Amino acid sequence: MAQRSSDPQPRPSEGPNPNQLRVSVVIPARNAAGLIESCLQALRNQTLPAEAYEVIVVDDASTDQTAQIARRLGAQVIVLPSRGGSYTARNRGAELARAPLLAFTDADCSPEPDWLAEGLRPFDDPAVGCVCGVVRGHAPGTTWVERRQLDLETLSERGSLEHPFLPYAQTANAFYSKAAWSELGGFADRWISGGDADMSWRMSSETDYRLVAASAAVVRHRHRKTVAAMCRQSYRHGLGHAALYRRYRPRLQGVSLLATLRDALRALAAVPYRLVLPRSAPSRSVRSRSVRSRWESAGYAWLDLLQIVSRAAGFFAGRFRPDRTRTRDPGDRA
Repeated sequence: MAQRSSDPQPRPSEGPNPNQLRVSVVIPARNAAGLIESCLQALRNQTLPAEAYEVIVVDDASTDQTAQIARRLGAQVIVLPSRGGSYTARNRGAELARAPLLAFTDADCSPEPDWLAEGLRPFDDPAVGCVCGVVRGHAPGTTWVERRQLDLETLSERGSLEHPFLPYAQTANAFYSKAAWSELGGFADRWISGGDADMSWRMSSETDYRLVAASAAVVRHRHRKTVAAMCRQSYRHGLGHAALYRRYRPRLQGVSLLATLRDALRALAAVPYRLVLPRSAPSRSVRSRSVRSRWESAGYAWLDLLQIVSRAAGFFAGRFRPDRTRTRDPGDRA
């Protein structure tokens, strides 16, 4: 088990001069030893001058070498003594951030070199409280699951910016002014998922700050590679939908039993349809490629169905057991 720091407070002498800082990058991480190095290396290659930003990794009680790797690569590291969840970790990092602007990304993301420079531009307007960046997948993908996530543009900012209720910024690529973050009281503490939407929606509803998009501020996200990992992620998203539905009902549209059943039936019907697609290839070699494509297409339909079912399971678990939408407090009884 990784040794945990007894004093999670970063020393004032660590990192750039606070008077020169423009932005603090906050990264929550739990058991991310295999991912955090790529993320931090990308942050070291930013076009923004090094003295203008600091990187804070908040280790959410990992049991691997996440904290040690992050320290070796020059990040300030805060180690939480017990698991609080990614939003609790983000809040802790933001509390200790020294810059007037906050940039959030995740350990499984690699920002493009001009991510910070482009994400900060809209803040020249003091009315801007949040900037939503672009999330793209790492291509080309090594498994069917990963390739399907690339096809679907999973976590694309278009889905969050075009949400039928209100636009929001996903914390894989979100910038906030620290003033806006402080006025809102931070992210919803201990939410497992959905806290990014909640934060943006509260800002739009309760303050005069505006959310804008930055199309040139790009991070690359590493999609899930296995069916099990994909289903776990979809289940957590379902828990987030339940938490949001409970807080914003009846204003929140598009999250319901009827919509879930409709999507599931469409995905289920697509499986046999894609298996019996007519072959139009005249030659044997082309026909063989058509067969492979047909089976792969049917496999993608199964993956779509599994995602929908997993997300629905999370949604209904969260609706009937609200405690499941939050990480358990260490003082709670089992």
